[in-house]
Amino acid sequence: MEDYLLAQSGVLGSMLISPEIVGDVMAQLRPEDFTEDSGRAVFEAVRELFVGGEKIDLVTVLNRMGPPDKARKQYVLQLMDNTPTAAHYREYMEIV
Repeated sequence: MEDYLLAQSGVLGSMLISPEIVGDVMAQLRPEDFTEDSGRAVFEAVRELFVGGEKIDLVTVLNRMGPPDKARKQYVLQLMDNTPTAAHYREYMEIV
């Protein structure tokens, strides 16, 4: 997988496991920074929740993304599993 795709996944996973960083990410990245539709959809769902002042977690993000979908849930869980910590999210954003 290309470095920028790994970095995109790292940013998304970081937001899901540490919602307190979402404001910083939203100030620097846009949906079009995410090259895959699935990643862009997660980013947009997180952004909508953030703007609405709503809680950001696995359940709320999946709900915001639409009707239950097994593949979508698997993707979001994989983002979280592949991101052990949000400590490096700024470095990921620079790559994105």
